[in-house]
Order: sequence, then structure tokens, then C-alpha cells
Amino acid sequence: MFDSCIYGEHETEGTFLREVKRKARKRHKCCECVAPIEPGEWYQHAEGVYDDGRFWSVRTCEVCHRIRKSLVRGSFIYGELWNAIEEYYCKDREDAKTMLPPTLLKAWKYE
Repeated sequence: MFDSCIYGEHETEGTFLREVKRKARKRHKCCECVAPIEPGEWYQHAEGVYDDGRFWSVRTCEVCHRIRKSLVRGSFIYGELWNAIEEYYCKDREDAKTMLPPTLLKAWKYE
């Protein structure tokens, strides 16, 4: 269990439209841990519009969503949860290997 919170600021201004819990009908990828979200699994879907009119949409698996809710106070950047955890809570690369999800270790070439 972590004894502090992750704080962050949005780098891009925009309008947040909504965040809803959904049940996957097809395979998606979590924006945080890059693991697949399989059909039938619950996930958090968020979408919004940047100030320049571009639309954005992200999906977060249940595990990453719960971790983010537990650790983050204030604003945050979607897709940066595990980077922040690595920065704030891991002492070194070996420590990160014990804390980060296997899907990220593979994507980040930590193997």
C-alpha cells in the first residue's frame, strides 16, 4: 500500500465530456497498462474534446482504474499512471520490475 498520492496537471486544455463504466463487447486495450480488455470485462471509458475541437477517447481496465482512484488526487493525464508510479514509488529499475504490470514491462522492454 502506498502512503502518498500522485498529483498531476493536464498538459492540454480541453473539455471533459464524461466517464462511464462499460462492459466490453469486443477486445480493447487499457490506456494505462496496455493489457487487453476482453469481451465481457468491465472497463472505464472516458471521452472529451480538446480546445482545438479534436475528440479524444480512452479505456481503462478495472484494475488500473481502481489503482488510479486510490492514488491520484486532483487532475491526471490518461495513460501516465504507471509512469507516475514508477517515478514516485520505484527506487530503481529492479524495483520497478516487482511493481509494474507484466504487460508494461514487456511494452517498455524491461525484460
